[in-house]
Amino acid sequence: MKAFLTSLVIFICSVSLTLQMKDPNGTPSNFVECMEYEFIIADAKNISQIEVQKFCKDLLVNQMESMAVEMKNPNITNYIKHLARGIISEIENVNSRQKRSVYRFGNVLRREIREPPYDQVWGCYARGVRRLKNSYDVSNTMNTFDVIASLHTGVAIPVGHDGPGFFSWHKAFLRIMEFAIGCPLPYWDTTLDFPMADPTQSIVWSPKFFGNGYGAITSGPFANLPGVLQPIRNINSAGWLMSRQDIQMALSKPSYFEFTEPSPCYNGNRYAYSMECLHDGTHVWLGGTAEPTATASFDPIFYPLHAFVDKIFGLFRRRMIQEGNAVYPDKQITGHAPRDRMLFYNTFPGIESLTHEDGYGENLDQLVSYTSTPSCPNCAGSDDLYCDTTQNICVSRTRQGPQNMAVNRVPMRTNDGIETAEMMEPDSPVRVQRIMNRFGALPIRGPMFGPVGMRDRRTTGISMRFM
Repeated sequence: MKAFLTSLVIFICSVSLTLQMKDPNGTPSNFVECMEYEFIIADAKNISQIEVQKFCKDLLVNQMESMAVEMKNPNITNYIKHLARGIISEIENVNSRQKRSVYRFGNVLRREIREPPYDQVWGCYARGVRRLKNSYDVSNTMNTFDVIASLHTGVAIPVGHDGPGFFSWHKAFLRIMEFAIGCPLPYWDTTLDFPMADPTQSIVWSPKFFGNGYGAITSGPFANLPGVLQPIRNINSAGWLMSRQDIQMALSKPSYFEFTEPSPCYNGNRYAYSMECLHDGTHVWLGGTAEPTATASFDPIFYPLHAFVDKIFGLFRRRMIQEGNAVYPDKQITGHAPRDRMLFYNTFPGIESLTHEDGYGENLDQLVSYTSTPSCPNCAGSDDLYCDTTQNICVSRTRQGPQNMAVNRVPMRTNDGIETAEMMEPDSPVRVQRIMNRFGALPIRGPMFGPVGMRDRRTTGISMRFM
């Protein structure tokens, strides 16, 4: 439990649509309300800021303890077993050419998030996330999306990161989420955003796709969804978006050994970076709760980003097969040996599990295929991409007008107590700076993505501070 708790964020900074504290003398029911309590009500009750901060932290620690205990709920264990068994059954079905199974999901084609048809590609994924976030069928206290996201915490951090097992573990994890959502995961090709003069103005940061890029998610399909761990974003603060040049460098590696971690992810020799290191830089670019390893999976951005990484891994894997060099690299890293099991959150009793070597094999890979990166002249027929004829590459369109705005919920006193009013404001670093001014270093614990060197010069260099 301690490992789980130390890996989890103890800061949440989105405000619920229904936040209403009618009784100034009442006790806040969650950490979000507690922060409003701290800044709005504390003065009325003559309570010092230090006292309220301690109260809020204790409240959230109790919530995290309850969450850790809930992950041992037999209903959750059975649900995870069901999803894990679904992957293995899919492999068996493909190998035996069976056409029907209780688990049958089928081979899927993953498309770039901006590829048409919108409703079938991005729309299906967004609806699936919302359905899982609003479902409490598996647990009365954790929504189903958060149950699955929690698999990316605890023991999964060392066995699924910083080594060759990164690719196999996340390949299986993506399939679990895909199985739960019920439609192919779209991939986010960051090379379509990198060439922009200002990637923060990409259409992906509009209500049509990811929603706002700064602060709590208050616009788009993922705004104000339930859950204990609410994502916070701080895009373009450091790190980088993966570029075409990055992908070309990764794909040119001579073997799995150079393609995988560890690598000198902190120095100026970018060519020496592994593919996992390049991915780390994008997590840092996203900032906020996308930086700590144990909280990144609670933002729906995580899955399209990792689908893109899996696509690149698949391209490299096929080249290794063609060259007769497709041997899993045993780098003597604990938890990353070829026959080590992929572990999720913790070792669930009796769960069937694949090995890292399985994740590099044909059985799991054959369940998924990817479209090619949209190319000129028609850019996959997408309304959200255009062909830059000067470079002959497709580039994301920008967000404009109201798409640049985010919602800010302002608590105000009324005759009935304290309520919140919605106000539109620019989606800019100001939203994050306000949080930092109020709270200082965010009390987030656990490993972070990185270290990352050679940040994009266009980034602000103003990252959130963590304890």
